[in-house]
Amino acid sequence: MRLRELRTRSFRNLAEEDILFADGFNVLVGDNAQGKTSVLEAVFVLGMLNSFRTQKLRQTIRHGETEADLCGRFSDGDIGMEVRVRLDGNGRRVVRDGKRILRIDEHVGTIPMASFTPNDLDMIKGASAVRRRFLDRGCSTLFGGYFSDLSDYRKALKTRNALLKSAAADPRLLASYEEILAHCGARISSRRRELIANIASRLSDAQRLFSFDRPLGIEFRDGFGCEAGDGVEVRMEKLARLRPEDVRRGHTSMGSHRDDFSTTIDGRPARQFGSQGQQRMLTISLLLSLAEEMVRSGPGPILLLDDISSELDSHRRKSLFRELSRIGVQILITTTDERIANVMEGDLCLLRVSEGRVSPAGKGRP
Repeated sequence: MRLRELRTRSFRNLAEEDILFADGFNVLVGDNAQGKTSVLEAVFVLGMLNSFRTQKLRQTIRHGETEADLCGRFSDGDIGMEVRVRLDGNGRRVVRDGKRILRIDEHVGTIPMASFTPNDLDMIKGASAVRRRFLDRGCSTLFGGYFSDLSDYRKALKTRNALLKSAAADPRLLASYEEILAHCGARISSRRRELIANIASRLSDAQRLFSFDRPLGIEFRDGFGCEAGDGVEVRMEKLARLRPEDVRRGHTSMGSHRDDFSTTIDGRPARQFGSQGQQRMLTISLLLSLAEEMVRSGPGPILLLDDISSELDSHRRKSLFRELSRIGVQILITTTDERIANVMEGDLCLLRVSEGRVSPAGKGRP
């Protein structure tokens, strides 16, 4: 998948203009707070219909304006696609190739993409929600129907939790939502487990690429406490058994909303025994492994990398860019130092960003 052109209006501080992109590396260069990350965010919204910076899309609308517009032209081989998103105080309006998209799950996964931001460095030692978000973004692209299951699961979970807090929770009504949690949860956790297994098989490549002197590992933890072969019935039994305790607590204590994964370095928990540098490299290794899995499974993703070069020494930076060039994906990367383009291979476009304006600095190296 390739992004050909982006146009924004009243989105963050970005000026209203057309931005054209190359097939390979697109390096957004500029000082801090000029709009580089906002370009990546706009592309992310077009693909995922949410933001990696805020949970409230209305916060992306420029101050003093009531709505913002995004338009992206994409291509996958000879097949073109245009996506328009309008943001206002009531939410978002999505149109793809002239057709209104009413459900998020009709669109998410259509434009494969993966992102890295400084916040992702919390993936190893941060809250489990950060790791589930990583899995959900990957699975939504890789597995059809995943986002729909996730949406249905979240709705059922919210309703069951509300019922648990009520004075007299009807067991039959609780059971009906437990059935949804069990069915959707079984599929969600199965896909997450599959993705983790595929990433695990690629970590040895990342280990060699980044010169790790100790083996890397990753293991999925099922929030239902289930094994790989356990199905819907096992999950329903667990939910029914825990129902009295959940009523007392007022929330659902078991389920896919508690799925997690753990990472290891030389068999030891990375969150406890990995140095900050090792945790940083492990996070980037997970992203690279996910990107390669996307390439294997279908159209290659668009990679959005926010200030990733500052997290790498010169040797590992060169190794990463060489590997990204090899797997053949489109990359949008932000930096304050345009000299990083000198170690990139293949097609390259420099874009200067200043006070929200994005201007081409030419093809090739500086």
